[in-house]
Parts: sequence; C-alpha cells; structure tokens
Amino acid sequence: VGAPATRQVAQHYSDPHDFQFPTVADTSGDILYYFDAASTPGNIIVDGTNMRIATIIQGANVDAIERELGKLDGDAECQRP
Repeated sequence: VGAPATRQVAQHYSDPHDFQFPTVADTSGDILYYFDAASTPGNIIVDGTNMRIATIIQGANVDAIERELGKLDGDAECQRP
C-alpha cells in the first residue's frame, strides 16, 4: 500500500489463489490518481456469451459479485476468505 506494485508482487498474490485469469500490476502507481484504497479491488464482470462487460464493481463486495454473476448463468459462488 502506498507504493507501486511489481510483477513479482502480483504473482506472489495470484499464485497461491490459483487465479485462472490474467493478473496485472500497476507498476507506475497511476491508479492512485483515480481510485482510493477503498475502491480496490476493481471487479469487471464479463458476459462470456458475448464478451461484453456486464458490470463493474469497486471494492471487495462478495455478495454483490455473486449477485451479478448469478444474473449471467444462475450458478455463481465466490470463495470467501
């Protein structure tokens, strides 16, 4: 927090969680100009049938994420920490 991430930091976070999607790191720290710490993570829900963005949810709101995923296929479950 407070310093730009590195590729290694992103990998250190994503590997133990076995992410099956690309993970990026804002190595320049530019995102700090647009969002505060409460805004992250940014969750972009994509409809896989047409590859369009269904919704964007800022913050770690698992219930909202599950609700939006459920609208797409009716079978959504997020892993809670």
